[in-house]
Formats: sequence, C-alpha cells, structure tokens
Amino acid sequence: MRGIAKQAGESAPARIGIGLIALDDRSSTVLDACRVWLEDYLSTTFSSFTWMVEKEERDLQWTDPLLILDAAQVVMEEHEWQFSFVVSDPTQSSPANTSPSALSFSHSAALIYLPGLGSSGEDLDEERMVTRCCHMILAYLARLNGLPRLKEEVIRTSGLDESEPLSPDEVKELDCALQSLADGILRRGVKEIRGLALYARIALTRPMRVLRTVVSHRPLRMVFSLGKLVFAAMAALVLALLSAELWYLGVGINIWRLILIAAAALLAATVYVVFRQHLYVRRVSRSLSEQAAFFNLTSFLTVFSVLLALLIVIFVITLLVTSGVYPRYIVEDWIMSSEVGFGDYVRVSLLISAMTMVVGALGAGLEENEHFRQVMYTEKNR
Repeated sequence: MRGIAKQAGESAPARIGIGLIALDDRSSTVLDACRVWLEDYLSTTFSSFTWMVEKEERDLQWTDPLLILDAAQVVMEEHEWQFSFVVSDPTQSSPANTSPSALSFSHSAALIYLPGLGSSGEDLDEERMVTRCCHMILAYLARLNGLPRLKEEVIRTSGLDESEPLSPDEVKELDCALQSLADGILRRGVKEIRGLALYARIALTRPMRVLRTVVSHRPLRMVFSLGKLVFAAMAALVLALLSAELWYLGVGINIWRLILIAAAALLAATVYVVFRQHLYVRRVSRSLSEQAAFFNLTSFLTVFSVLLALLIVIFVITLLVTSGVYPRYIVEDWIMSSEVGFGDYVRVSLLISAMTMVVGALGAGLEENEHFRQVMYTEKNR
C-alpha cells in the first residue's frame, strides 16, 4: 500500500504557484477578478499542472521598481510561489507617462502599472481593465519563461483586448517551458534537496532558463554601465604596464599556472562583488527555497560573466599595447633575458589582466548598490 501511495504521489501533477500582489485599493479590486480568471484559464489551458493563484495585499509606498521587486521576492519566499506579479496604480506619486511594466528574470517577477494599460487619454471601464491586466500577466508569464512576447516591441495596449491572450503556438511553447520548470524540484519538494545539491540540480535540469536569465542581464552592457568598475580597471592597467617587476614575474610563470591564477582571481572577485552588492539571498525559512537558489545562482553567474568579459577586454587591450608599444630589446633589458617571444607577451598580458580585473572588482564594489542592482536586474518595456 505504501508503494502504491508513493507512486501516486510521484505521478501527481506539479504545482506552480503564481502570486498577485496588490499595492493599493484599485489594484486589489482588479486582482480579485484577475485571480479567478487566471486560475480558470491556466487550469483549462495547462491542465497537466496544478495551479495555485493567490492574491496578497501589501502596504508598500510607491518607490523604485527594484525595491518593489525585492519586496515581492520576500513574499514569494513566504508563499513558495514560482512567479509573482505586482500590480499598482501609482497615479498619485508618479507621472502620467509611467512605463506600463518592468520585469526581472532573476526575481521571476514583473510589475504592472494600471495607468499604463490604457493609451493616452483612454478611459478604461472595470471590465476592460481586468481583461488587459490578465492578458498582461499572461504575456509576462510567457516572457519570464523564455517566450519572445514583448521582448523587442513596444507594448500595444489595444492588443491586450484580443479574445485569446496566447496564440496556439505560444500555448504549446509555454507548456514545454513549464514542463522544463516542473522538474524534480517542484515534484519532490524543496525540503528534500538542500545546499549545493539544490544549486547543482537547478543548473543541470534547467540550464536554458538559467542561461536566458544571465543573458537578459546583458553582462557586456553592464561592464560599460558601471563607471567605477571601468575606471578602476583602466587605472590599474596603466600602472601595471609600467611595472618592470610584473614583466619579470609574468615571463617566469608557466602559462597553465597563470590561467589558474586568473581563474582564482576571477572567482574571488565574483564572490566579493556578490556579497559587497548584497546580491545574495539567505534562506528565509528552514531550508533554502528553489526560488532563492535560482536568484543566487543567476546573480553569481551574471557577476562572473561581467568580470569575465572585463578580463577578456583587458587582456586584448593589454596584449595589443605590450606587443605594439614595448620593443623586445627594452623588455629583454628589463627582465635580463636574451630572447623574448610572443608567448612572453601573452603571459605578461594575462598576469596584468588578472590583477587589473581584481582592482576593477573593487571598483564595482564601490558602485552605489541601487545603481548596480538597477543595471543588473530590471528590464523595462517602454
């Protein structure tokens, strides 16, 4: 009997939790109707899952979108939701042309501003407001799961009145994405998987979702959006190029050891930036949840990608400068060697790049926390 019960439990459909967070009275009224509509639509359209759509009211003052996303993440931890959508009507404290939405892939959350659901001067009745809000939530659910909805296009509010919120192809694609999401973590429960095993399982079972989230942060763009990071790295590069000791040291170290040094410096710099910028979420309940682990993993990989991109850029610049500006006879005199080859320039450039990358990480640690996180986490549709 126990074996039969266990098999029945294992074959039960995976539960996917969606949270609707209202920040004011009007959004609360809209979400009351949205919750019923969404639960019916999702249960009918994606019947292979057990859907839990819950509404929560939070008394949050209108502030920076990223702070609201952070607050939404805390609520997601409390209720074990996989996705959350914060709806607000900030007409009293924000301009009329407020962007209608903002989303964060790491938070698995999106913001929807009710004034943005209507075009300029359009007065929406309650029914149309609910319809557009529901369709927007579904559009962002698709977007958070990798579908191209709203990715590179301006939101057309008139399109939110269409009879079907998702096309048949989008329904099929979203179902496949949700099946990928509903892996052993959701079926078995997060309390059975702990620590590093949880991070490893997320990386191995959902590599494409992790990759999409990291790519959505645009690591290369982040490098050039963080002024203190670039300034610190370039200043260290100039000083390092003038150091004869670094040339002597770089030529004398084996290339594989230099690669290990660069890798160790990259990891150390990543850990420093993650903790310095408060990008790590500690467990909220007795065990680390799947959502918190996903946030931590994608944040770490994003910072690692940013610093890796910085390392590559600095290495290319350093190699061009060292090989193009410093004649071999000068380098030979510095290091007291009778022969200097291109491999020596490569080793010196790698050593200098690793050192300047660490200094750049210190510069990234000096970035304002709000600016760093805003550049990293939020993608706004205008």
